[in-house]
Amino acid sequence: MPRDAIYDFTTLPAVANADDLFRLAAAMEAEAARRYAELAARMADAGHPELAALFRRIEEQEREHEATVAQWASASGHEVASLPDFQWQSPESISEEEIAEAGGESLMTPVSALDLAVHNEERAFSYYVHIATEAVDPEVREYAEGMAEEELGHVALLRLQRRRANHAQREQEGAPVFFSDVPSLRRYAKAQEATAHRRVRRAADMCRASGAPEVARRLAALCSDAGDTDAATPHASDGQTPLELVDDALRHTEALYETYLRTAEQAFNEALVEAAQQWADHVLKRLARLNDCRAMVLSADGGEE
Repeated sequence: MPRDAIYDFTTLPAVANADDLFRLAAAMEAEAARRYAELAARMADAGHPELAALFRRIEEQEREHEATVAQWASASGHEVASLPDFQWQSPESISEEEIAEAGGESLMTPVSALDLAVHNEERAFSYYVHIATEAVDPEVREYAEGMAEEELGHVALLRLQRRRANHAQREQEGAPVFFSDVPSLRRYAKAQEATAHRRVRRAADMCRASGAPEVARRLAALCSDAGDTDAATPHASDGQTPLELVDDALRHTEALYETYLRTAEQAFNEALVEAAQQWADHVLKRLARLNDCRAMVLSADGGEE
């Protein structure tokens, strides 16, 4: 693992051993604690004391997690030192630059603050799950599973708080729910799944033609796992590179994920909330696997964006 690298959730490296896992986990926890401290200050300044208190509480938990990682490392004969730099990412729905242009960071709304927190906690959870799934070393798998469980607790808490914030904002603005019932959501989801599979198949075809059979196999598996019988049909790339096609599939999946989460958080119908959450969980798994494929394409290209 390079000592001078700056990582985010799109560039996190593969974990070869427990030393790498502990160093990355400690760096991720330190960044999370720093960002929650910032969010708490922003929400306090913006007149949202309850949300500020929540962020301060999670900040304390993240610092406890950082200490726990160091304890786990020490107990198993490892050392957490010279941590790599790690940075949170902004979701597509909100960016730090947009907040500044709107008049300053203190104008971040409760929903956008929670968007930022949920976005990064979910990606941390997905990363640890991926490590636990792929790990050959049982020690790495055990600790990755424990870290994933801790992140999942934060995800659940933040999603609940974001749902409440969305309800409050919706009542204030009179904003309509995007889907009014489960059948309309199901029709939308089925149509979008067909679109997603077409994009993934195009990426698989291009990777296969470009001499990346393992990436092509993993991409094709995303369609076959969903029962897509058209997975072997060749599709034109329109001159796009494998990386561009994978990024295209990623952007579509990310947008779907945000749509389903928004529906789950804004709906008052519990059946609609449950259905939207199930679709969100479904596409989150695809998102994690597409990110893995993207990393493989980048590695094959020498890391060039």
